[in-house]
Amino acid sequence: MTDQQDSWDFWFGRVDGHPSATFVNLSLAERAPVQGFTDCVYVSVKMKTPKPNGLSSKEEYDALATLEDDLARLITDQGGLYAGRVTHDGKRDFFGYFRDGGAAKPTLQGFQRAHPGYAMEIGARTDLEWEVYRGYLYPAPAAFQQMKNRAMLLSLQQAGDRLDQRRRIDHFATFPGHDAAQAFAEAAAAEGFKTEAITDKDGAAQVQFWREDAPLGIDLVTDMIVSAITGAVGTYDGWECAVRASTT
Repeated sequence: MTDQQDSWDFWFGRVDGHPSATFVNLSLAERAPVQGFTDCVYVSVKMKTPKPNGLSSKEEYDALATLEDDLARLITDQGGLYAGRVTHDGKRDFFGYFRDGGAAKPTLQGFQRAHPGYAMEIGARTDLEWEVYRGYLYPAPAAFQQMKNRAMLLSLQQAGDRLDQRRRIDHFATFPGHDAAQAFAEAAAAEGFKTEAITDKDGAAQVQFWREDAPLGIDLVTDMIVSAITGAVGTYDGWECAVRASTT
């Protein structure tokens, strides 16, 4: 479905008030906007059996996966970059970048004719700054942290962890100076966090702070922290905790 050398992941959000699921090529972020690839092309597919919430169903998984395989291959074969897809409101929208979107449209229209079982809409727009990728496909800081949370929870689960058990969870954040770090630590205390240390290095300051929570609910915790840190012009560096293994 995707280039094995690329890094792909998914995140959940909302589009026009509807639940959404985005699958994105994270590797492109390091290069965006890719020089010469100025046109964003989209293929919007109306799903046949979406869930009541507008997301994809298990019944349609194989058909949609085959469709995506074919489209991703076509985009790559035509010299384009497959950037990702968004599922929402009964639709699955695919996005790719080309040097000349107008020249690519006839090929995509041929793809549409090769899949007559699906209603599709095809379009292209000039996107010099990759606004579609950066502002729509790529996750915001809180959603990006949720991706990392998912990986951490999987590691804990593989170690036999009881994810619903409360325990000390340490968090780390970096700020442009000691004053900003101290102000954040004081604000975090109002949410029940305790500051372990503030470390100054090379003009920046890192805060280590902790609170007792269950890893199972970590997304709500990091959403709150990321929002507060972003407002304080800081960077959230992640969390860690001891494994609380089941005794049964």
